[in-house]
Amino acid sequence: PLPPPSSLLPLSSIDWGEAIDTSIFYGREAELQTLREWMIDDRCRMIALLGMGGIGKSSLAAKIAHTLQDQFEFVIWRSLRNAPPLEMLLADLVPFLSQQQDTQTKPKRLLHWLRTHRCLVILDNVETIMQAGDRAGYYQPDYENYGELFRLLGEAMHQSCVLLTSREKPAEIGMMESQDAWVRSWVLGGSLEAVLSILDSKLLIGTDAEKRQLCEFYSCSPLALKVVASSIQSLFDGDISDFLREETLVFNGIRRLLDQQFERLSHLEKSIMYWLAINREWTSIAELSTDIVPTVARASLLESLESLTWRNLIEKRSSRYTQQPVVMEYVTEHLIHQIVMELVTQKLSLFGRYALVKTTVSEYIRESQYRLILEKIGDQLRTAFTTPEALQQHIQKLLQQIRSSSDTFSSYSGGNLLNLCICLDIDLAGYDFSELSIRHANIQDAHLHHINFAHAEFDQLAFTQTFSSVLAVAFSPNGNLLATSDTNTEVRLWRLSDGQLLRRLRGHGDWVRALSFDSTGNYLASGSDESSIRIWDVQTGECLNILVGHSGHVCSLAFSPDRQTIASSSDDCTLRIWDVASGECLHVLAGHCQRVWSVAFHPSGSYLVSGSEDQTIKLWDLTTQHCVRTLHGHTGWIASVAFSPDGCYLASGSHDNTVKLWDAATGDCLNTLYGHQSWIWSVAFSPQGYLLASGGEDQTVRLWNVQTGRCLKILEGHTHRVWSVAFSPIESVLASGSDDQTVRLWEIEPLRNFTQRGKDDEVGLFALSGRCTKVLQGHTRQIWSIAFSPDGKTIAGSGDEQVIRLWNVDTGRCYNILKGHTHRISSVAFSADGSTIASGGEDRTICLWNAHTGHLLRKLRGHTNQVWCVVFSPVAPLVASSSEDQTIKLWDVQSGEWLKTLEGHHNWVWSVAFSPNGQMLASGSYDQTIKLWDVQSGECLKTLEGHSGSLMSVIFSPDGRFLASCSCYDQEIRLWDVATGECLKIIFAKAPMSLVFLSKSLQTLSPTAFSTALPTASSQAAEVSFDLINGGAHWETGIQFWNLDNGECFKTLTGHDRWIMDVQLSPDGKTLASGSSDETIRLWDVNSGQCLTALRPDRPYEGMNITGVTGLTNAQKETLRMLGAIDHSLYTARFQHA
Repeated sequence: PLPPPSSLLPLSSIDWGEAIDTSIFYGREAELQTLREWMIDDRCRMIALLGMGGIGKSSLAAKIAHTLQDQFEFVIWRSLRNAPPLEMLLADLVPFLSQQQDTQTKPKRLLHWLRTHRCLVILDNVETIMQAGDRAGYYQPDYENYGELFRLLGEAMHQSCVLLTSREKPAEIGMMESQDAWVRSWVLGGSLEAVLSILDSKLLIGTDAEKRQLCEFYSCSPLALKVVASSIQSLFDGDISDFLREETLVFNGIRRLLDQQFERLSHLEKSIMYWLAINREWTSIAELSTDIVPTVARASLLESLESLTWRNLIEKRSSRYTQQPVVMEYVTEHLIHQIVMELVTQKLSLFGRYALVKTTVSEYIRESQYRLILEKIGDQLRTAFTTPEALQQHIQKLLQQIRSSSDTFSSYSGGNLLNLCICLDIDLAGYDFSELSIRHANIQDAHLHHINFAHAEFDQLAFTQTFSSVLAVAFSPNGNLLATSDTNTEVRLWRLSDGQLLRRLRGHGDWVRALSFDSTGNYLASGSDESSIRIWDVQTGECLNILVGHSGHVCSLAFSPDRQTIASSSDDCTLRIWDVASGECLHVLAGHCQRVWSVAFHPSGSYLVSGSEDQTIKLWDLTTQHCVRTLHGHTGWIASVAFSPDGCYLASGSHDNTVKLWDAATGDCLNTLYGHQSWIWSVAFSPQGYLLASGGEDQTVRLWNVQTGRCLKILEGHTHRVWSVAFSPIESVLASGSDDQTVRLWEIEPLRNFTQRGKDDEVGLFALSGRCTKVLQGHTRQIWSIAFSPDGKTIAGSGDEQVIRLWNVDTGRCYNILKGHTHRISSVAFSADGSTIASGGEDRTICLWNAHTGHLLRKLRGHTNQVWCVVFSPVAPLVASSSEDQTIKLWDVQSGEWLKTLEGHHNWVWSVAFSPNGQMLASGSYDQTIKLWDVQSGECLKTLEGHSGSLMSVIFSPDGRFLASCSCYDQEIRLWDVATGECLKIIFAKAPMSLVFLSKSLQTLSPTAFSTALPTASSQAAEVSFDLINGGAHWETGIQFWNLDNGECFKTLTGHDRWIMDVQLSPDGKTLASGSSDETIRLWDVNSGQCLTALRPDRPYEGMNITGVTGLTNAQKETLRMLGAIDHSLYTARFQHA
């Protein structure tokens, strides 16, 4: 819940965003006075400044905002020049106006804060989201919600003012405005006083009458007069009268003037103008030099930039250049028009000289390039061709033309055409892009099957990666490299400058949770769930040593400042100190009574700090290896600890949803930072120690001022928990790794146009941009759950892909894909009659599907965290679900009604199972217990204790007398007597994940064949007539068949090369199915153990030919191959070697 407004510290903040400098401002006294009256005296809620482009709307808005800033608690300026979707704008406004207390991107939340505080919100360049053509006042497709926002803010009561600038009036303004209303508009005309001052500053020669005539000739437009004044200086030696005698064209708008000016530009000047419009932000000379093809001399580039600056067509700041919005829009539209004409007529020129989308720019700029350039070109092409087939045939002709061009390898045309085809959703199977230059192609999230790139030259290719949930991120000390690790057991090294994958480090056999560079950056340590630590040579990728000693998962690692030792923490409740050179364990530090999540060295190297699941922080003296202080205060697991660079502060992030700052010397808690809405997994200090970053379960990263404890910025974009955050040691960059299979890089720079007044003046130094500059996108299709239909003809599989695939068991063909979840699907199940499928996932919902048609019947909502397991009752129209919210819920299948909630577990509930008679429910939890429930009453009948690790799976025997459970944490499978709750047998297995009972006669027993009475104590004397099958996290051990009489493994099935997440038996008992994180479902003959088939959907780049490609690292090529690409040169080399 949000804190009440009264609890927030009094603070007045101003974020000028892209507001222009008004230190030199002429005239407009009447307009300023009227605006002051409207904003201060009349308390108008919304004001629209309207007028033609270049007339001075933005300057006037900036001037009045600067003048009246002391009248408002908050002032924020945002330009809509890059057409941000409304949700993106609200994600900027709401956190700022709420002092980072609120992240809900809803119009009503903005209204709430406009009511709570006296705010001035300026939205510049509103015309960007307006629809072109005859429908003035209306919005572009997908931007209609802006109109709803304007209506809300104009009609609802609040104490703030929203100031819009636009070349055309939004329809809502027209409906709400009047002279006495809360909403008003002003159509701004030219200012003679202002433009005469411009002429004087340009030192033009002429009489007062000639100057006035010139100004009126151009409607007193400041931008027009700036541009014309430059022309008069260069062409007429500054003489106005000569210009007036020569000029014959009547000016009827800024565009006509820009047409004239643009035609006068040299080829290189036009090229610069196009690139600045594409780049859409301040651009350096070096970037322009790289962009322009063919390459031009630096002297020529500088000369052209100076010329354009003199012409007032571009703006300069600190050797970087950009364009005014009206100029940028003009050049963008000019470029789009020319490109479309070239594509339609097949006369390509600009199409090969300019990248329509760049993969090297910041993420938000790339999104703008898609929206404002590529998609508009695509829309016009769809209009130009009557049918998709005609368009596709034309695209093929364009491809042939590009292939026959002589400048193939210096052109942007190949990458442009590929990006355009992806934008147009054209099936590229069979297309031939071989031997082309493919520059700035973005094929992330694209499915490019059977496309030919043989011998192509790639440059700045962005493509999907093979990593899964990102568990750890770490920067090298020089800031050049980023290391990441994930649930796919690999460590990756990325070059930070361009985001390219350099190296993949393989060797671990389980999740890699921990990473640490040594202080030289030559070595990297990684820690895994398989209890081992590996030390890698960063330059070669060679594993130099493996440190073994922990008996549980390695949760955290840290190199000592002197590089001589490594500290590690583990599930086994201990910390270990290792000698780097020898790999020897020097010390074991014991004292915590539960998992130790995090460890960090003090900068001096003399002390070590650890954070544990036992809710304590311990400080260890490394000289004596004794715990010298234990810090109490958190009320949940402590998942992360970090020292500030100067060693004065200690930060801790906890599952009590708070961050605490401690005095490292005394152990006193200095501050508790509130804001996260769920568990915190990671904390990290900035290199200077002024900032603290935290990432957590609520999918956000928060940036805190260490001195004040104030949240400065909330970074949003991840769609799942954030496992890890890390600052670059030398640049203003933050990395975050998430369960959503992405790594995000964020720009953490002080805002240039930011001031902050109030109690904490120094806070203003750290007002941050927080823009996402790059996203590294992973892709896995790990199978989490499988289920046979009751007739055995279909198998359903679900997992990372957020869809359910239905496979025909006989043919091995996927015949239907069910879409409706928005996150990973953890569980899938068929109803007893086969008519309904249930699925539960990380989006906290249960979906019920028609099994025959695949239609979504209904969504069941009620869980407050992800759903781990769903299961149907065998005898009633009930479905049970278990969740990370520590509850089990029962639902009516036919109505979707929530019937009851079973509460009692104290941690995540991973697994739930009905007894064969449907009267009892078993649940297995992360709290290491199993509970048996009466379905009718919801009463907990028994709690079975004995496991020392989290429960992954519980399952009833087909006769209902026995219960099997397993834990991959304590490595045990247990067999229980249901009637007595007695543990009958313990089998030690390697990380078991999933269980299924198998009749000794290989015959499946029908649940209806057994008594509907609950099991009695006499059942324990009966012989166990079943064997047990398990799949686990260690695929090397395969799928194991266990004899429950003697506890021995009598059969092993191997073939998967990743975790085996689920095993299920067909209804006839003859076929076993296994689902794995290697993205396959395998079907096995139970009797012979033979693998009958492996079911796998096409990967993103299935059949893509990358034979002989250049411009990619070996690691990148390997990633493409793992995603389905084919490199025939490898097969040729192997054949020749053989």
